[in-house]
Amino acid sequence: MKILRILNNNVVVALNDEGKEIVLMGNGLGFQKKPGFNVDPLKIEKVFEMQNQFESLRVEQMLSEIPEEVINISFDILEYARKKLGKELNETSFISFADHLYTAIQRTNKGIQMKNFLLWDVKHFFPKELAIARRGIDFVNKQMNVALSEDEAGFLALHIVNAEIDAENESAISLTQMIEEILTVIKYTLKINFIETDIYFQRFITLDNS
Repeated sequence: MKILRILNNNVVVALNDEGKEIVLMGNGLGFQKKPGFNVDPLKIEKVFEMQNQFESLRVEQMLSEIPEEVINISFDILEYARKKLGKELNETSFISFADHLYTAIQRTNKGIQMKNFLLWDVKHFFPKELAIARRGIDFVNKQMNVALSEDEAGFLALHIVNAEIDAENESAISLTQMIEEILTVIKYTLKINFIETDIYFQRFITLDNS
């Protein structure tokens, strides 16, 4: 595989054997590399295969904006979640998780707190995921000297739920319906139409339906 673009020391865009662009993540994968260099397969930790050009650009934009420290912490949290829950996680959901975590850190540093009105539901339906998110929040607060709240732990727990690959998860189905109802309320209360391809809408929606 050849490197096409370098997003940072740990994330590169490469061309796979089928001629498709993929995003690769791994410690030092892009360090002292240039486009055209071969990818070191031993350093690859995550592979993101994009379904279309829009998704590829969206992922590249997000990963290029998110600091490496946040990317690494997000990877560690989701890897811990995978082992703790004993479930495989949807690879592309990592992007949304890291993006939300970085946005939460930025909000907190500006003194902006976002209320999570689904927190009670998260505690009731997804206690394991919330426990993992709380552990991750504690680590982030110590590592990055911030004070992310319990509300943010609830948001991250939802991302973990969304990452779980389990078509029979009735609670996840209920959550999907709940978020659809919330979008409907927002749409008709504020009299707005959502642009589903907009990056801000993508950040607002935590469910990954891929």
